[in-house]
Amino acid sequence: MHSQAADLIARFSGSSAFGTVAFGTEGGLFDQSGIPAVVCGPGSMEQGHKPGEFIRIEQLEACDAMLQRVLEFISRP
Repeated sequence: MHSQAADLIARFSGSSAFGTVAFGTEGGLFDQSGIPAVVCGPGSMEQGHKPGEFIRIEQLEACDAMLQRVLEFISRP
């Protein structure tokens, strides 16, 4: 789905490799209400929500840096 929210996350994360996910979030409820939503976070779902799940420190640091860029953007006057 193309939205301003997705464009911003692509800009701040440096990636536009988006897709849909087959697990529950509130994103679908926002979408049904006409509110664009992007579900994002560190790591890969290839390793997440299963036995032995893990995230590398570098992935966590990259996510933190992206969230800092989002915070700076939305904090502008």
